[in-house]
Amino acid sequence: MGLSGWRRGPAQTPKHGRRVSTTGARRPCPLVQSPNPGVLVMLKPEPALHRTEAPMSSVDKTKGSTAATFESLNRRQPVAGSVSEDAQRFMRLLSVQMQNQDPLNPLDNAQVTSQVAQINTVTGINQLNQSIQALTASQLRSEAFTASSMIGKSVVMQTNELSVKNGKASGTFSLEGRASNVIVEVLDKNSRVVDSFSLGTKDKGMHDFNWRTSRKPTEGEFRFRVVATANKKDVPATTLTRANVAAVSFAKSAGGLLMLDNGMDLPMSAVWRF
Repeated sequence: MGLSGWRRGPAQTPKHGRRVSTTGARRPCPLVQSPNPGVLVMLKPEPALHRTEAPMSSVDKTKGSTAATFESLNRRQPVAGSVSEDAQRFMRLLSVQMQNQDPLNPLDNAQVTSQVAQINTVTGINQLNQSIQALTASQLRSEAFTASSMIGKSVVMQTNELSVKNGKASGTFSLEGRASNVIVEVLDKNSRVVDSFSLGTKDKGMHDFNWRTSRKPTEGEFRFRVVATANKKDVPATTLTRANVAAVSFAKSAGGLLMLDNGMDLPMSAVWRF
């Protein structure tokens, strides 16, 4: 069978019926049998399919890689990191996100700026908290040193509790001005007046008083208040107690608890004068 009778046959449409681009490398020319006996027909070369978009498999791989990267960055570490480490992880995450962003739908600059500002704010707050904690620790050490130096000394504490020993109670108060009549009222644990007595006229400043009772009080059972007047007007009064510091305890109070020789335990903040 000779090839001299070759002729160009009509272009055939692929079986799948899809229109393809005319650009790209040509495929080898197939030979088919012509209707005329002894003649072979060379078909028109069919151009190779040329695609410009990325295969879905590569897109899926990119998405999978990005998701794996996000998961590794967000995975909780065995030891909790500091805020600075969280900021570094955030910046790495942001960098990966920007590298894998969709060109047709890029990241919102406003959101990125807001996130960076938030992480900076958190870092600043953490540094401020650390400074406050250091300052508080320094203040507590100073208060502890001051409290320890008070052992064996007499102090005046602000409280309305009455110190009772052997049926006798003693208290102290301070007047902000001269009073023509001063009345001390003794209260029980239910704030009911169980006794009252007058001290007469008192000048401005600190004054002590004693009160005798036949009852055996429990700790903190009795309290007192001072009613002072001058020209039918009230004179402000502060209730106090005077005692010596026997010991200092830091178990119940971070700033130190003063243990007085009259049986009272009062915090450092209650010191009125020493």
